[in-house]
Amino acid sequence: MRSLFLTTHLLQNEGIRAEAEMVQGHVQVSIEGPRPNGKICTAIFPDRQMDEAAGWLVSRVKDLYPRSVLARIWQLVAKASDTQAEGRDL
Repeated sequence: MRSLFLTTHLLQNEGIRAEAEMVQGHVQVSIEGPRPNGKICTAIFPDRQMDEAAGWLVSRVKDLYPRSVLARIWQLVAKASDTQAEGRDL
């Protein structure tokens, strides 16, 4: 749960409208697109799937805001994972 709410907090600090709220045993996650009056993407997960909800939010950030700090961090993590995997293949 902490990672989901930490992620939304980081995005809000960057000026990206993202929210996560508990609604009747579920978590509702939403993010607004980058254009003025941008489309709001929303997903609902059972409260026991907070990690999946955080993953969904990060996926939307990578698609909608590829230059955001969070998207760039995930790109670096992906590159590091690829490099590490290549090293094991040698």
